[in-house]
Amino acid sequence: LTTPMWYVLGFILIFVIGGVSGVMTASVPLDQAVTDSYFVVAHFHYIMGGVALFPTLAALYYWGPKIWGRKLDEHWGKISFWLTFIGFNLAFFPMHILGAIGMPRRTYTYASHLGWDNWNLVETIGTFIMGVGILITIVNVVRSARHGEPAGNDPWDADTLEWATSSRWEAGRSQKGTACWRRRCSTRSRKRWSTCRTSRCGRLS
Repeated sequence: LTTPMWYVLGFILIFVIGGVSGVMTASVPLDQAVTDSYFVVAHFHYIMGGVALFPTLAALYYWGPKIWGRKLDEHWGKISFWLTFIGFNLAFFPMHILGAIGMPRRTYTYASHLGWDNWNLVETIGTFIMGVGILITIVNVVRSARHGEPAGNDPWDADTLEWATSSRWEAGRSQKGTACWRRRCSTRSRKRWSTCRTSRCGRLS
């Protein structure tokens, strides 16, 4: 699997966990027990944080080559995914447990005998791991944009419209052709985008 696909799969899993925790709070007895606790904070971060972070990184790895014309390093991309994914879950999943054992949200200090120390330590470690993963992504983008392998027009062999144009398109530079549809000879049902060197769509040079 490619790095963008890993990020999409990670997003789906995180969104499912966040959705399940949201459905759980629809139960009146459980909602009364966990309202204003860290359980609600965990649900919020899984829905809002996971939805914002992982699809954004997936889009960055997928469309980045089209923007700057060079591929991102897949090896470091997968390392950054696993660090970000593991760190995210270590940082926010223990909040469900803390909420279940009574830790209220918006708490900045607490007595040591309450038993919240270890889970908060796990969250802190997870936050640093996630930060390292995101830092690797930033370095990967900066390095690959300058020295990465040339991406070509369609590095993913996607056959969709955005990949029909040349990568790293410069404003003001005329295109060599226009995007149009053509049918593949092997089947009548499949279509793909190609580049026409004529002024009209429908003829291929």
